[in-house]
Amino acid sequence: MVLKQHLVVDARDCIGDLNSKEKLYKDIIDMVNNVDMELLMTRPYHPKKKLFQINPYVVGASKDEPPGVSGTGIITTSNIAAHLWSDENLANWDVFSCKPFKKSDVRSKIKEFYETNKIKIQTIKRW
Repeated sequence: MVLKQHLVVDARDCIGDLNSKEKLYKDIIDMVNNVDMELLMTRPYHPKKKLFQINPYVVGASKDEPPGVSGTGIITTSNIAAHLWSDENLANWDVFSCKPFKKSDVRSKIKEFYETNKIKIQTIKRW
């Protein structure tokens, strides 16, 4: 049985634009590449057509919600999600995969994205 790893990441005192959908989109792609994963690709119904990227998918908060953005990237081995709260300078990420990856690689990217050392990571081992 392959043990899957699920990291739950909380970062406080984040610096930067936590309302930018464009930045979060790029950060999700950067995180996927940093942990050596691959975004899910798809093709139109015709099998000879080229594959194209279908994600990440990023949205901004609605008027009735706290300010920030959320996004997800579906990877070939599971998913990566992020929620950024600009009013509290918080970033919450979930990185889940059946393929092994290093917690230190995730930590270094979060530190780079948000210029903070206040990072808490919980590791959940799943069957």
